[in-house]
Amino acid sequence: MNTLTDRDLRREINTQWTGASLSGLGHYLPPTTITNHDLGKMVDTSDEWISSRTGIRSRRRAGELQATSDLAVEAARGALAEANLAIDEIDLILVMSVNPGFGGQSFIHSQLDKIAKIRSMIDASGRSIHLEVDGGVNAETARLCVEAGADVLVAGSATFKGGPDCYADNIAALKGDGA
Repeated sequence: MNTLTDRDLRREINTQWTGASLSGLGHYLPPTTITNHDLGKMVDTSDEWISSRTGIRSRRRAGELQATSDLAVEAARGALAEANLAIDEIDLILVMSVNPGFGGQSFIHSQLDKIAKIRSMIDASGRSIHLEVDGGVNAETARLCVEAGADVLVAGSATFKGGPDCYADNIAALKGDGA
């Protein structure tokens, strides 16, 4: 298996994407570790059975009230620290509105509440921070995202739907100018 180190990843990004660089990486693992032995106490399995098939010997478990976003906040703090940046130096916040993996997914409407909450926090800070939404953005969801407080939208599938002859109409629809 070919895995990139943090340094390799930075070099790859810094050399391939003009104008972009990766200044800091962060990660976070919940403190609770569940071993294969622990799992063997809960279900009919063993360390030998699991590790021989998967190579996994333990895994991490988030706390009962700990959401994925809580883990992301801790990872973001680590990335900011590694990049020697303070939270007040951020100029853009990205909200993903699909699950990562592939294009053409449906917009997750529950993200609209998150967008509105983040916009409220940005406005209360008095800072000029862009709020970007990426994933499932189409003519309908673009309007909802802007109403919730987004000021930057990324629209892939909705832009390219129908081929080059449709691009202008697709973009006009995203901007609320037609369609």
